[in-house]
Amino acid sequence: TGASFLFFVANMAWSLLRGPRAAANPWGARTLEWQVPSPPPVENFRAPPVVVGGPYDYGIPGAPAHALLGVAGAAPAEGEG
Repeated sequence: TGASFLFFVANMAWSLLRGPRAAANPWGARTLEWQVPSPPPVENFRAPPVVVGGPYDYGIPGAPAHALLGVAGAAPAEGEG
């Protein structure tokens, strides 16, 4: 109906103008697509990333700190693209 459409448009406008910004990785995901900034540069990574853990290796005792991201040395270069 028309009322539901108006509510939808009002909700979208409110969220766009007043809503909080989402974090870079709000779910703490370990997959490669969440290691890239938004918007992504043309070349996502300087070199192919080295995966150091599986996507479901959360909370493994003794795991290295960089394994929490799921990749090693995968940060894109600032300004590259």
